[in-house]
Amino acid sequence: MFSIPGIATIVLLTIGLTTVIKRAAKLKTDEEKRWIPLIAILLGIILVFLGRQFVDINYYSIGTIILVGIAVGLESVGLFSSAKNTFPRKKPLDK
Repeated sequence: MFSIPGIATIVLLTIGLTTVIKRAAKLKTDEEKRWIPLIAILLGIILVFLGRQFVDINYYSIGTIILVGIAVGLESVGLFSSAKNTFPRKKPLDK
């Protein structure tokens, strides 16, 4: 069985690292931002592979690790997008 706190931690790390990469690369246009989900999926796979003892998937196959990593990447993109749309930034008042 998978560890829920372990998966949640990896999802949050994936959101944070994806945001750091997006800001470091200065992705501004929609054409550039379309790569963010792929970056999140790759980060999810890497983080699940590196932190598999925290997620309790030490003894599973590499296919399971990749599948969980893809799910983590997709969860992180969806969670970030839904939070961004639910709580939009307030625009400063024009003077």
